[in-house]
Amino acid sequence: MLKSDNISIGKDFAKKIKSLYPKKSASEIANILGLKIVFEKPVESNFIKRISEFRPKIKEIAVFYKDYFNNALLHEIFHYLENENGVKLEKRISEREAREFVSAFNKE
Repeated sequence: MLKSDNISIGKDFAKKIKSLYPKKSASEIANILGLKIVFEKPVESNFIKRISEFRPKIKEIAVFYKDYFNNALLHEIFHYLENENGVKLEKRISEREAREFVSAFNKE
């Protein structure tokens, strides 16, 4: 679907998604991509406050805090694109690129 030669794959994916789906919201894009969105109680963790989670086997995004809905959804859409395109990044780099995707997507 998407290829990236750019060092910032998050920004590159955001640019491409915005050009493919201009003026679409995060939830509209999730629906177009065939992703189910569910709201659930937060997952307990000793280390971090998890806001959302992408579940690749069932093409589902779980959002745990509605206050962060849009950015959480964009963050997990990046992980979906990463998965669909066979991109293999270290966890910390993947998370950084997901944040870059959100930031770039939200820019006008």
